Amino acid sequence: MGTLGVRSRTISIVLAVMLLGFEGGCRAAFDVVIDGDLGVADAMTVPSRCGEMATVADDFQGTTVRSIWDAPGAGISQQDGVITITPPATAGLRGLSGAAFYDLTGSAVSIEVVQVANAGTRTTLQLLTNQRDTNGNPKTISMSESNGALSFYIDSEVGNLPGPPFDAVLHRVWRIRESAGLIYFETSPDATTWVARASAASPDFITEVQVHLDAENLAPNPTPGSAQFAKFNGGTAVGQMCKANTLKDPFTQPTFLWGWPQLGACTLSITQGQASFTLPASTSTHCELESGSLYDMTESTLVVAAAVVPPAQASSAYALMRLTSPDSKGQIDLRYQSGRLYFETILNGTRNIYNSVPFDASMAWWRLREEAGTLFWETAPDGLAWAQQASIADPFALAGVFIAVGAGTASETMASSAGFLGLNSMP
Repeated sequence: MGTLGVRSRTISIVLAVMLLGFEGGCRAAFDVVIDGDLGVADAMTVPSRCGEMATVADDFQGTTVRSIWDAPGAGISQQDGVITITPPATAGLRGLSGAAFYDLTGSAVSIEVVQVANAGTRTTLQLLTNQRDTNGNPKTISMSESNGALSFYIDSEVGNLPGPPFDAVLHRVWRIRESAGLIYFETSPDATTWVARASAASPDFITEVQVHLDAENLAPNPTPGSAQFAKFNGGTAVGQMCKANTLKDPFTQPTFLWGWPQLGACTLSITQGQASFTLPASTSTHCELESGSLYDMTESTLVVAAAVVPPAQASSAYALMRLTSPDSKGQIDLRYQSGRLYFETILNGTRNIYNSVPFDASMAWWRLREEAGTLFWETAPDGLAWAQQASIADPFALAGVFIAVGAGTASETMASSAGFLGLNSMP
């Protein structure tokens, strides 16, 4: 993350996670239907809400993996509309992880399965969440092919749902769809006519899920083959991201509801309308609360009030609000450090400061605003009377960005703290 920290959104390597809070709690029981002839599934419609799963798609054209995915590792390549994932010869998994979370409620995720890997492997379309099961693993929804058979899975409360023998023609396209409180596992030969292969009650974590495409070698095998995928969500996205100003958190609940904290060596408390980071002495660290989903900053605003900033004598300690591009190559910061505010971007690792002013109580409220292709940095004493501090043409596409507030330090001799009042919670 430029020179002020590095973050990762891939659930499997997040070290510190606080469970998301959702309405309704855990379901006491699941209704399960398993039937190879459940009939033709309903056609999908244009999303009626922002941030739905249908708002992300990929046709896998070209040879560069798009920024909607985390940077691919070994064994993953893209060419001519196909993404190829080759598992290791040793037992293990390789996969492509979505960079953001989306809402599956009333929506669906689909993938064309051009080829499954060889016998002794598993090819999987998987949805992961921040919630953890009793073993500490992310709760998941998935559909897989292994050793010639389809299977379906919803967390440990439902577990595995057996499916029919895999047919590469009839089961060319896979879809996981949610409708009216039910999850449907569906297949199609042509992405037009769908057959539901199993269904179960929707779990309580479907409002924020992350897509994974995986190929796993179940035991050491020198010839595991490769899984090949095409046309993620049909290759064309529909709908739109939610606007940045729709993300609101008054910081009155002890849980963090819109992503997960990257805490480094900091401690975090959320209480009485304030999110507070405690920065340790003699340690270099960056900490933040970052959204799991992308938000549309165009023609929108992002507001936070800095209730506590590190003392000026802790010269390397800072507090900030930040927008980050999906590929992490672009950042927009409004940053406090050593008694000053900085209005800046970090683009491909290069910091650009557009203005810097001494900080005082008249600048306790911070706002980023985008209008007609121009980005504005603004401050106010009360969240009402805004003063422009800097502006530039949009430095990168702002229609899908991650939102964060954070703090950090570089081995100061003294401990310090930073605290923020509610995000987008106006006076």
